[in-house]
Amino acid sequence: RSVIPAGGKSAILKLADGRAVKIGQKPMNIREEDGSVVTYEEGQLSYSSDTLVLKELFNELEVPVGGECFVRLDDGTEVWLNAGSRLKYPVAFRKGERKVFFTGEAFFKVKKDSRPFIVSMSSGDVTVLGTSFGISAYPGETDYTTLVSGKVSFQTKSNKKVILYPGEQAVVQPSGILEKRKVDVEEYVGWKDGLFVFKDKTLSEIMTVLGRWYGVDVIFQDETLKKLEYTGSLERYDSINIFLQLLERLKEIRYEIKENTIVLFR
Repeated sequence: RSVIPAGGKSAILKLADGRAVKIGQKPMNIREEDGSVVTYEEGQLSYSSDTLVLKELFNELEVPVGGECFVRLDDGTEVWLNAGSRLKYPVAFRKGERKVFFTGEAFFKVKKDSRPFIVSMSSGDVTVLGTSFGISAYPGETDYTTLVSGKVSFQTKSNKKVILYPGEQAVVQPSGILEKRKVDVEEYVGWKDGLFVFKDKTLSEIMTVLGRWYGVDVIFQDETLKKLEYTGSLERYDSINIFLQLLERLKEIRYEIKENTIVLFR
């Protein structure tokens, strides 16, 4: 059986002037037209500007399936981006507010500042001053905003609003229904620290998460396998085979790997 390794550092950075730069292992330094400097080294992208920003320039960071990226924004806010994500943000924040546009999954550690920090998604906006939280907002899926520290406000596009405190989560269904609940935050943000945590998750949900990180398609030959539930944790940088072997032992599921497609059957 072939082995499918974990994802790794990779992204495409779209600069304000339209250039697209591939980010991988090589360090780099880029000067934007407003004088801001973008630096990439040791897997970290960071921004610094020593001039007064006269016009707002945006960069966009696109992380592919099987990739991840870390970026430190101009205000010192840190963002860990998971596979299949996209973040659009000003090269330098101006007065008023700090606003970024997001889709996918990320963990934000927002630098405290008098200007509100807003993460805008298709389901709504998260507004904070200084705090840490996780967001999962993939197109067509249920959105989760999970608060680790501080306090955030979540407002849907239809103006429904909830305030979150640590350990709470805002959930927006694809239909637009908003609810607030208490959760074990590790289950939703553990990936940032190298651990996938699953709690009573169906195999279908788990394979969606793993498929993005390992860059694989999954075929269920037996539909009943999708509903099997699993609780446990998985090292993010292990090969996917370790999880599949565990399934074989625990759930008596068999698997085949054909290039980057995994077939699950009984």
